[in-house]
Amino acid sequence: MRHQLMRLLVISLLFVSVQVRSSSADDSAKAKPVVTCSTTQIADFAKQVAGDRCEVVCVLASGQDPHTFEITPNCVSLVK
Repeated sequence: MRHQLMRLLVISLLFVSVQVRSSSADDSAKAKPVVTCSTTQIADFAKQVAGDRCEVVCVLASGQDPHTFEITPNCVSLVK
């Protein structure tokens, strides 16, 4: 059961790998949108596509294995 749940989580992260947050009303008009990515590969791809138009944030640290990743409250705050 736990392996099925982990597989579902990994598949969900792959399908919903990039989530764009809009800047809040407090931000200035020139603030860049923030793109939150689930893996470093997707973050690199987003940086290549967006260039300097967006700020790209990755949930996983460089070299971190996505198969053993566990969600923390800090990760949740990155997506909000």
